[in-house]
Amino acid sequence: MIMPGREVQIAVVEDDPGTAHLIQEMLRSEPDFRPVAVCTNGASALSRLPPLKPAVVLFDLLLNGRESVLELGDLRRRLPDSLILAITAYEDSHLIFGALCAGADGYVIKGDPALPLPQAMREALEGGR
Repeated sequence: MIMPGREVQIAVVEDDPGTAHLIQEMLRSEPDFRPVAVCTNGASALSRLPPLKPAVVLFDLLLNGRESVLELGDLRRRLPDSLILAITAYEDSHLIFGALCAGADGYVIKGDPALPLPQAMREALEGGR
C-alpha cells in the first residue's frame, strides 16, 4: 500500500542498459517512487537487494537471453515482504505463468499503453494483480 507522503523504494533488475535507464527516469518522474538499485543479472539482485529491502522489485523475465524465473524465486524467498513484479517485452503465457508460480505478485508487459508501468505498480501496491 502506498502511504501518503512516503516514497516507495523500487529496485530494477534489467539487463538492457537503455531499458533500465528509461525505467529509472520514469520512476524519478513519479513523486512517490524512488529507484534505489539497478541490477543487471539475477546474481547481482540476490546479493544486493535483500539488505536494501525495497518495497517493489521490477524483475525482467529474460536476463542475458535466458529465462530468469529461478532467480526470481530465489529473490522471493529472500524478500518475502517485497512486491515483485515481473516485467517482460513478450506476452509468453508459459514464461508469465512460471514467474507467478515462482512468487511474482504480478506482471507487466513493457511498453503496454493500456497499463503503463506506474499505474500497474500502484494497482499492485493496492492489492491488485
